[in-house]
Amino acid sequence: MFYNPTLADTYMYNIVPFLKAVEELVERENIETVIGGHVQFALGEVSPESGSLFLPMAPMISDVSIIAERRMFYEGVIDAVMEERTAGTPDAEIPATLVRQKLLADKITGYDDRQMEILLERIVTYVRTGE
Repeated sequence: MFYNPTLADTYMYNIVPFLKAVEELVERENIETVIGGHVQFALGEVSPESGSLFLPMAPMISDVSIIAERRMFYEGVIDAVMEERTAGTPDAEIPATLVRQKLLADKITGYDDRQMEILLERIVTYVRTGE
């Protein structure tokens, strides 16, 4: 699974309910595939049409199972943060603690300690404030 630790356009408070609603839509409408994102890759020379070094590629088509996978990822990370808080780990130490434990490292393509720490900082803030 790929992940974006910054979640620049995503709010943590509604990510799980949103993904559950999408799963319900998929079931109701018998949707089988989704567009997961768009890809660009470097050409190494400037394109005369766009003046860019990048060429847009076709959208990435995925099976709808990726929606449940994403929901379970966020539920798992949120639960791990909540468990650490319940165990008495100070909020400021939770990201580093879970990174040391390699939380989900075996499940994430391109896992990076710093990126996971950024994501966990956001989730700790969400768990603490509700936002």
